[in-house]
Amino acid sequence: MGHRAGVSISVPGCVLICLAICLGAMPAPQRALAQESVSRLSGSGSSSSSPAASMVSRVLLLLKPAAAQTKALDALLMAQQTSGGGSFHQWLTPTQYAAQFAPSAADAAKVTGWLRAQGMTVAPLPASRGWIEFSGTRQQLEQSFQTRLTAAASGPDGVPRLRFAGLPTIPAALQSLVAGVVSLDGSLAEAALTPVALLPDHPRALVSARSLSTATALTPALLGGAIGVSASPSSSTGVNDSGTGNSGALPGAGETIAIPARSDVYVEDFAGFRQTFGLPVGDTLLTVSPNGADPGHTADEAAAQAMASWATAVAPGAKVVVVPAATTNATDGVDLALAAIVDGALAHTVSVGYANCEVAMSAAHEAFYAALYRQAAAEGIAAIAATGDSGAAGCQAEGTGSLVASGYAVNGLASTPWNTAVGAGVVNAAGSGQVGSGTAQLAGWGQSATTDPAYATGGGASAMYATPDWQAAAGLPASDPGTSAGHHRYLPDVVLPGAFSGSGSGTSLSANSGGAAFCFSGDQAPGGCRLVSASGSAIASAVMAGVAAELAARYGPQGNLAPNLYRLARAGASAGSSGGTTSATSSVTASSAGATANSAETATNSSAQASAVTDVLSGSALLYCKAGSPDCGGGSASADSASTTGSGAANTIGFAAAPGFDLATGLGTVNAPALLAQWANPDATGTQQDQVEMTNLNGLTYNPSTYIDLTAKVTSLSGGAVPTGTIQFYDATSQQNAGSPVTMASDGTASYTEPAQFTVGGHNIEAIYSGDSNYAGGTSLPVTFNIQPSLTTIVIAPSTTSPSPGGSVTVTGTVTSPNLGNSPPTGLMTLNLDGIPQGTAKLTTTSGVTTASYNLTAPTSGSHTLQGIYSGDVNYNQSTSSSVTIAIARQATVVAITATPAKLTAATPESFTASIAPAAATTSYTITGTVTFYDGTTLLGTAIIASNTALLADITLSPSVAHSITAVYSGDTTWATSTSSPLVLEPILLPVTVALTSSSPGLSPGQAANLTATVTPVATPVATVEQNPTGNVFFYAGTALIGEAAVTAGLADTGMATLTVPNLQGGQYQLTAVYSGDTVYGGATSNALGFDVENFTISSTTTNITIVQGQSATVPYTITATGGLTGAIQVLCGEQNPPQKGAITCMFNPSIVNGTGTTTLTVTTSAGVVAANRKPDRRSPWLPVTGGVALGFVGLLLAPVGRRARWLRSFAARSVVLAVLLLVGMVGASLGCGSSTPSGSSSTGGTPLGVATLQITGAAYVNTVTVSHNSYLTVNVIP
Repeated sequence: MGHRAGVSISVPGCVLICLAICLGAMPAPQRALAQESVSRLSGSGSSSSSPAASMVSRVLLLLKPAAAQTKALDALLMAQQTSGGGSFHQWLTPTQYAAQFAPSAADAAKVTGWLRAQGMTVAPLPASRGWIEFSGTRQQLEQSFQTRLTAAASGPDGVPRLRFAGLPTIPAALQSLVAGVVSLDGSLAEAALTPVALLPDHPRALVSARSLSTATALTPALLGGAIGVSASPSSSTGVNDSGTGNSGALPGAGETIAIPARSDVYVEDFAGFRQTFGLPVGDTLLTVSPNGADPGHTADEAAAQAMASWATAVAPGAKVVVVPAATTNATDGVDLALAAIVDGALAHTVSVGYANCEVAMSAAHEAFYAALYRQAAAEGIAAIAATGDSGAAGCQAEGTGSLVASGYAVNGLASTPWNTAVGAGVVNAAGSGQVGSGTAQLAGWGQSATTDPAYATGGGASAMYATPDWQAAAGLPASDPGTSAGHHRYLPDVVLPGAFSGSGSGTSLSANSGGAAFCFSGDQAPGGCRLVSASGSAIASAVMAGVAAELAARYGPQGNLAPNLYRLARAGASAGSSGGTTSATSSVTASSAGATANSAETATNSSAQASAVTDVLSGSALLYCKAGSPDCGGGSASADSASTTGSGAANTIGFAAAPGFDLATGLGTVNAPALLAQWANPDATGTQQDQVEMTNLNGLTYNPSTYIDLTAKVTSLSGGAVPTGTIQFYDATSQQNAGSPVTMASDGTASYTEPAQFTVGGHNIEAIYSGDSNYAGGTSLPVTFNIQPSLTTIVIAPSTTSPSPGGSVTVTGTVTSPNLGNSPPTGLMTLNLDGIPQGTAKLTTTSGVTTASYNLTAPTSGSHTLQGIYSGDVNYNQSTSSSVTIAIARQATVVAITATPAKLTAATPESFTASIAPAAATTSYTITGTVTFYDGTTLLGTAIIASNTALLADITLSPSVAHSITAVYSGDTTWATSTSSPLVLEPILLPVTVALTSSSPGLSPGQAANLTATVTPVATPVATVEQNPTGNVFFYAGTALIGEAAVTAGLADTGMATLTVPNLQGGQYQLTAVYSGDTVYGGATSNALGFDVENFTISSTTTNITIVQGQSATVPYTITATGGLTGAIQVLCGEQNPPQKGAITCMFNPSIVNGTGTTTLTVTTSAGVVAANRKPDRRSPWLPVTGGVALGFVGLLLAPVGRRARWLRSFAARSVVLAVLLLVGMVGASLGCGSSTPSGSSSTGGTPLGVATLQITGAAYVNTVTVSHNSYLTVNVIP
């Protein structure tokens, strides 16, 4: 084997290779995420000491839709809020949203593929395909995003958190698909709620407090004077509005309010709140649906519990789902929970009670909320977001004990144009914004003294979003606070009760006043009601969420509420009802059962007259600030604010309540009954009487799939102009709206096509008129629609009534109905054959014709009955067809016959098998009857068919003649008769055996041997047939024919054929003899006979050599044995030609080779001196050599042969003989060679120069014969 090549590399070479590897392994070009802000991310965070292998969990990566998609989405959002348009309130599912407004699945896969390639674990994509959640090690994130991770401020529960130290980057190829990394910007939202305070009152005492002079905290019963609601258990609705046609159900019934949180809550506390304050208690009114691992009960529990409790104070029939998510070291749990709510479309209303400084978040984080709220609005979800409790300084920590120094900022979770921003107001008799005849009023909420904790309702201008088109109202700032230019989204939109300042809790309107009561176990075991109170915009957002749930229950999902709130506010202002002076819409009376509503008669149409949005004129949202800090000194207290201590307005930051829109209370607060009554038509302010009637016929029956045209008309009862506005068709039976409000035509009519949404049964449909600037709204008497499945008829028709057995018959059933709906009959047709079901086929409708087709395999011949049965569906009843008869003819068959044994055999009976099959291929069949077998015309017998075959056994036939066998099938009721093709059995030939022998098992070249083939009948032939085989025998060596011999009679009944083996080359052979047979005896092949022809060859790759006189040379020779020769082969060097005057000596080593082997010839020349003046020897130099060789071969010839030579057959004896012969030959040769020295005149002597020939001879004793072979070597002697 060869040596392996080694490779050595110099040190400089190693350096170059390393550089090449490093350059090749460099990542693809990276580009910083342009929307990230270095200043926002740099901060003062120190390097985290967490190991590189530690996990960074649930990181969010925001995907970027195309610019055209974003533009189309904004257009859709506007169209969804435009009454009368084709897209009005046509909400999307998350999947539909993804298809229209998200990156494609292929693009998202590119990003997830890159993340996985970095080693990240990627969570399943959200249905909307708006973002990607992934986790990885710290090292993986740092390497992937090309920046370090440092420690960030821990959350309220001490969870260690991380943030990027610089701009995260991604490959440039993905830049157009990724908006940025939402997580790891160091910001964390805080709950918009003050710390809880334990209320000293017994729950019964607080419940019994019916006025602000006695109450120590806000209760559901005290909401009436603030927003016009009553949460009394004796009231059927929370909102005192009896003209809604929904008097039989709790407000908000059928709706769900979702609350994102970072803590679990106790259902027992929720139930305790409802039981304590007389609200309905249900097992399923509150559910907790964690997003990811349940975070358990954390520091945010009070905020989640307060929001869950107060969300249903206005809508006690609504369900609440709290979605808690744990904050990870990368991502705020609020973000994870909110994403789960919106992407899962868990509710039509979501209340977000958290705040985070807008400008402290990364651009991607801000964009994340915009994307979520955009999606929520498109799905019809009303996103209600608290404005936070840091007043105008949204970057200031809530409740800080130090002076504010951070300047203007707002809550980034509430500042988008696609959510409703809700601030907190103080419920107090000294306030303004009275909406009813009660004593409770609402005022702005802020810090009254420097000694108060720094709480105030959030408000101001966004730094991110321009003023949306719909945000138009009297009092809206001409420019952003602190600037002379700029016009952005302004907060809040409205304020709702979030703080309390009754006589029992103090008279201050400050942030240090009392709060809203709720049950909170805290660190105690849940049970009963441990009353606490707290304030904050989180509670205000929950109350507004209850109002939103009532809107959804009445009008269906509404999406973003803010645009319509501004329309309602503008309508109220134009009607001159901006203050709290509208007619009474509710009252709060003291009773043991709680607050109750006025009678329905008192409230009829009054809600339509009141303003839906009531301005708040008192209070402020001020915080004390550090002199000289940004925006400090820009605050001013309202005229009716409580007196303050400290340095006054000059050292405050914030805003005061004022007429119209202001940045402390927004548009004001809502008058819930008026809001509900006017929501569908903000312009309904009229008082004239009208008549609303359904114009459909009463009592008609419709198919459940029928699109029913609902029609109504509104007529003036005063003879005035035709009423305008909208009509909402309402199903009083299911308490659901039928579609969206419909704009009335110029004749006062409206129609709506109900798209088969009514369930089976009776439905009482009402028309609810919105009213307009002249006419009050109203509701019609109901019209009853009966929804029942329609009768059907099925008729079947086979493709043929006379099929062949086993053939295919297509049976088509046609289903009709006298009362078709918009959906045709669906379901299955079952086909019966003779009363037995054969299978089913699905109904399809083409060009208005509903059919089902079944392919039937025709049964046995005869008459059969078909019948089709329609299964029916939710819209159509079952039906059965009339019977149809088909007649089936017998089917053609084929018969195949086989014999066993396949050939006639002497003294062996035959068995015949007939296989019957259909003439036309089919997969399954059963044939019965009999088969009759014939030999020519002679009957052999009849057999019964079993498993489609018939067997006739033990039939004896003459072996000496041919036979023609046929099978005739009788047929049965299904299958027709048929006859097989003849099966011919030829006469049989007698079997023989052939034995091959040889006169000698082996040969030497030139010898011959006789081969004898003996052909013997297997059985003694009967006297009537030929006794001895005749014909020819062919002899083969392997596959080669070596001869042919005629068969002659041998001993007894045998035949003999003899062949003399020709002269075969040496080798081993397998000999066989093939008897060709004759008319009586069959052919046969003999046994294989091993036969050896022993021989050998002697050869060399060298045929000539050149030797310098006086030197020697060697030549290798190969001895190759053939024919199994393994004995000794003698090799020697023979005569020289021409005769030599000098001497050439040649000798083999070894001189004897056994079988195949190698030997080496050594040739030696002489340079000796010859004596002078001797006469030359005239003898030929060939004589000595020839004489020596001859002498050796004479010895071989005289060696004993035959039996006398048996002792030579052993290897040792052969070796002795060959050695002796070699010795004799060498002596003879030496005698000749010894006399070859020349004589004469002086000479240099030695081997003459020139060319001489040596004869190489090999000899072996093979099969008593000496075999020899020669080879020649040319020697060229040079000086």
